[in-house]
Amino acid sequence: MWMTKIGKRTTGVLALLWLLGLDAAPAQAAADGQEDCGADADTEVFREIKDKIGFPNSHKDHLETNEVVQICRDHFCTQYNLATKIPDWVIERLTPDIVTGDNTRPHTSFKPDPKLEPGTPTAKDKDYKGSGLARGHQAASADFKCSAPWMRETFVLSNAVPQVQNGFNGGTWRHLEKHVQDLAKHRKEIFVITGPVAMAADGAETVIPEGANGCGRRIVLAGLAKLKKASICDANDKDPSKACADGVAVPAGLFKIVYIPETERGFAFLMSNEDHRKLKKSGVKTTDYFEEWRATIDVIEEAANLEFFPDRSLRANRVQKEACTETRWR
Repeated sequence: MWMTKIGKRTTGVLALLWLLGLDAAPAQAAADGQEDCGADADTEVFREIKDKIGFPNSHKDHLETNEVVQICRDHFCTQYNLATKIPDWVIERLTPDIVTGDNTRPHTSFKPDPKLEPGTPTAKDKDYKGSGLARGHQAASADFKCSAPWMRETFVLSNAVPQVQNGFNGGTWRHLEKHVQDLAKHRKEIFVITGPVAMAADGAETVIPEGANGCGRRIVLAGLAKLKKASICDANDKDPSKACADGVAVPAGLFKIVYIPETERGFAFLMSNEDHRKLKKSGVKTTDYFEEWRATIDVIEEAANLEFFPDRSLRANRVQKEACTETRWR
């Protein structure tokens, strides 16, 4: 695991706080029964991400008002936002060995991330209880079926955002995760970047016009009228009008970017945080419905205040981010 803390008014220079457990990772993996994950399961995901896609950069104006902590485990990395108490992004490296296994969803509850320094502002389980919103995995537990310990380790609140459960977290979004897992079984490796898009400050819907999206889709992300709360905390469980000074931000939408190194191509989705049963027309195939939420990477960058693939050449970056490449689930 590594952790990096980026302070307010930082312009992207990372200060390394500590580096723990790298030499012991393989032995720990074997002790936890992770040897079933394949020969490359204990490869440091930090190095794989850094070498092949790079870590997302936060835009300067984002860092001027937020403090974030970056944490890497052996199988996923997250940038946890101390102001919103949700991750800005979570990145996974998935392979056939990692997503394949007989392990099932563990019977465990979400907890504050134990890798955070004592005293670090963090979401708490009571913030979610009674809120009407689910603890939505960003790196899905089922992405790591090769290892029960790996599946359990995804149940940290640095890997969760408040999501509408019925028709989204437990429906359309879960189906999207399953398609990503199936894709990983047919590719040597894929990288998946998942994260939230903040609700507009005035609570209005976020509208991305068809002409602004290279995929030709008009995307509307939920506002306060649908979500009822801009943030959740124990105090506003029963009265949504009560403000949460230190609550957990409720996102307007979620994005998922899938990058395939062997083809150097990726595709992306930007979906509203709402019940999609009310939006999906009868008879429409799930994969066709996903296409209604296709977005180019540059659209997600602007919506999420991030820069993806920062180490690629300018030309390759422009082509990758502005193109709406075909969605291929094989």
